[in-house]
Amino acid sequence: MLYAAFPYGILHDANVGAKMKKAYNKTICNILKTKTTLTLYPKFCESLQSMRMNMAQIGGFHHITSLDVYRKPIHQQFLKDFIGDYRFSRRNDDQIAVTIPAIMEQDTMEPGIPRILEERGSLANLTLHISHHGRFDGKRERSPVRTDGMFNKMKTTWHGLNERCGRFF
Repeated sequence: MLYAAFPYGILHDANVGAKMKKAYNKTICNILKTKTTLTLYPKFCESLQSMRMNMAQIGGFHHITSLDVYRKPIHQQFLKDFIGDYRFSRRNDDQIAVTIPAIMEQDTMEPGIPRILEERGSLANLTLHISHHGRFDGKRERSPVRTDGMFNKMKTTWHGLNERCGRFF
């Protein structure tokens, strides 16, 4: 997974720990980020009682994922339990539904080879400038809030943008 923002939202549902335990036979207490490579990794709980109910999650506004990971039977089982009987439920945010399988998959991979990377991190080193909630890439850098403001700022430097998109702004 290549992600733009972490932490970006917090999980508050105590039932998710039991759902992780059922599917993975372990429960994440917290998600941590390395200081050097900016990759994410899990801190597992000793018991469900010790699970932290304020688990940070990956921002849902932009990430690139391998869907083959989410199609694996173990992750499908977790996601079915996570969602429950009603498939359009918004009780739990979809951001945590993306975060937990990716973190669990990271834990099963060969140590030292990161599978979850921050876009602006030292390994990926991408600055995509995706504007969301007035910030670029979920960071402190402010972005134009109005789409036409961003268009007007970029149209002089992006060859052909005004000809292709000018009628929409």
